[in-house]
Amino acid sequence: MNARPDTPIQRTRAPRSARTRSPRTRRRSGAGSSGKWLGGLVLGTIVAVGCTSTSPAVARQTSSFGSSLSLALSLGHPLVVGDKSMAVEFALTNDGSEVFDGCFGQAWGVSVIVGGQDAGRFVRADYPKCDERVRLLPRQTIVWSKNVSLHDLRSGPAKLTGWVRVVDPAACDPRRGCRDVSVASRVQTITIGER
Repeated sequence: MNARPDTPIQRTRAPRSARTRSPRTRRRSGAGSSGKWLGGLVLGTIVAVGCTSTSPAVARQTSSFGSSLSLALSLGHPLVVGDKSMAVEFALTNDGSEVFDGCFGQAWGVSVIVGGQDAGRFVRADYPKCDERVRLLPRQTIVWSKNVSLHDLRSGPAKLTGWVRVVDPAACDPRRGCRDVSVASRVQTITIGER
């Protein structure tokens, strides 16, 4: 009379020719289904997290993003000592042969360096995001104006420059923000007049 084993797993002896392989196990019907279910759940979770992650988008970023853009600045009127603001016209041009598709970020600035001090204004963004979409055809220019506040403006020769940050919408991460690059205007020499 054969007694039923007490343990749920019963090892079977492998034939001599297969002794170098790992031993096989025999389980009672239904004993492994909960383990398979748990393994399937873990695997499904890993796949789901991997598919929803935005890290691959950041990895797709290219070093040439924004390299075809140029920025020009012009002032609405000459500056004089004591001015508290200035009207600045920005002109962003796509100098490349392909369409530029991106965004303006939150960061931008205008520097008016006179006597070793910057009388201009700049806005930073620790976690850049897509503020406004911008699409420029080859050789196309977009123009906009800003009223920029000034502080402690002195007389004499000054260096004027400005910059904007453009964001790559295909390289964004919800925790770290988007990849952005700076597009700066060339430095102009201007004169701050006496009032």
